[in-house]
Amino acid sequence: MASALASTDITSAQVNTTAQLQTLVDAYRLILAEANGSATDATPGQNPTVAIYSAIGATTAASLANGSAAQALLGDTIANLSAGSVDRVSKIEALATTAAAIGTLAALNTLPSPAPSLSAADFAALGIAGVTADNLASVLAGIAGTANDGSGIDTQAELQSVVNAAVEAYNQQAALNTLRDAAIARIATYAGDATTASGISLPTLSDYQVAGVTGVSNTNLSALNSALATTGVVGTAVDSRAEIQTLVDAYNRILSEANGTATDADASANPTAADYSAIGANTAASLTDGSATQSLLNTVIGAQTSSGVD
Repeated sequence: MASALASTDITSAQVNTTAQLQTLVDAYRLILAEANGSATDATPGQNPTVAIYSAIGATTAASLANGSAAQALLGDTIANLSAGSVDRVSKIEALATTAAAIGTLAALNTLPSPAPSLSAADFAALGIAGVTADNLASVLAGIAGTANDGSGIDTQAELQSVVNAAVEAYNQQAALNTLRDAAIARIATYAGDATTASGISLPTLSDYQVAGVTGVSNTNLSALNSALATTGVVGTAVDSRAEIQTLVDAYNRILSEANGTATDADASANPTAADYSAIGANTAASLTDGSATQSLLNTVIGAQTSSGVD
């Protein structure tokens, strides 16, 4: 009660009669009675409203419209907390600020940039478990993906369910990222450095697939690994998915060019100096694009089958 009287939003003029003071006391008693934790609600049909929050000087809580998702979340949160968690107006205001931010986020379709200034501690204060600094962005995106009317987050249990799903998705993606990074590292390690042509363990088809690289099959796997084994391709040049994809695409263009007597699918698309450089064919890469020597090389390759340039 004293914290309500100390609020800057409660002036002496608002509590200078017994009736006015009783209104404040009754309002706070209702909130404290609501905060009964797991006990059965003694007054299930009587929940804090805008007027109740306003009466105790909790202006942020009072700003949440009656019947709104944010107010419902605040009310349900208070109902699941103990009285000690709401025995200061400042504590109620902190909960209301978080509930308001969650309600606003739920009304959106995607996570905005910058993201709302919500923290793992804010969720913990609401009684929501599992949120960490690492998975916070996933949790916020999960909230933004709920129904815009807030019906998916207007109770503590519903919000916890959204958080659980977001955390699980984050954990699964983190596990996939770990596998991807390990696969990329194996490919980069095999590429060696300027003095070491290749490592010991040949990258497998699975390594390329887990790395997220497309266009690799058992047919061209040996050719791609031979490119990694050249001194022209070093580990730092293939230590990301995009860089490995560049190498694969370049070699596939060269292999496609080597179609023997078949008609080119695209006669104007020929390997370039960049393609040859990407696979570590340094001499071929030294031939200027459009030069007679490069044209001759491409013509010779075009007369080969893929096994002649793999």
